[in-house]
Amino acid sequence: AGRRVVEADTTDLDFWAEVNLNSVEQIMIALTNHQENKLVGRHLRDIGYDGHITAIVRYKDQGEELEEYGIESFDLYNEAGRGFAEHAEASRRRRAASAASGRRESCP
Repeated sequence: AGRRVVEADTTDLDFWAEVNLNSVEQIMIALTNHQENKLVGRHLRDIGYDGHITAIVRYKDQGEELEEYGIESFDLYNEAGRGFAEHAEASRRRRAASAASGRRESCP
């Protein structure tokens, strides 16, 4: 869909020196360590990147901290929990509908 995805060690600040950030609309940071996410996001802002940055967080306070740098957060645990709950509810409804119609349906 016209996207260019690069997998790289984003904590290697020399990597960013090689990237033409003028052509980058969005950067998604998905490191496992909050401090590293913050380091990369702050570095991008420090070198003048004003595009959209999103980083994975595990806790609400981490997201609030990133917001100070204009970095949007994606709460991994909250979103996973919400997705799991939606999946479980959809499965429950399918099973109830199957039982009402006399069919037996297995879980996906």
